[in-house]
Amino acid sequence: GLIGIFIAVGIMGALAVVPIFFPEWIIGIFLDADDPVLPEIQSLIATLLVIAALFGIFDGLQAVASRALRGLRDTVIPLSLAAIGYWGVGIGGGVLLAFPLGWDEQGLWWGLAGGLMATGIALTSRFLLLTGRPGSS
Repeated sequence: GLIGIFIAVGIMGALAVVPIFFPEWIIGIFLDADDPVLPEIQSLIATLLVIAALFGIFDGLQAVASRALRGLRDTVIPLSLAAIGYWGVGIGGGVLLAFPLGWDEQGLWWGLAGGLMATGIALTSRFLLLTGRPGSS
């Protein structure tokens, strides 16, 4: 389980390098450099790509951690943790950030990424607790 978690986070972290450090490469695939609106939206797109990269890392973490827990025949508590993370933290946080706090699309995506982060950390903590691994208490 831990090896799978480390591999998933490592692979997703490696895949996050381009959107985080070289967003212009991805932007260049979809938008023409001569497009007059490019400067207006380039910083927004770069920010959303960073959020998407972090989203991917924590999505990989929660996916593998939930499968590791399933391997331990632990399904009810992980379901509850995921529901709280996805709906409470993710959707709830996204709506709060996007609308009342005025972060717009970035707020919605930060909320969703935060939900995956909370879920991934909670599921990994549960796995460590059940397997008696260091740092689980």
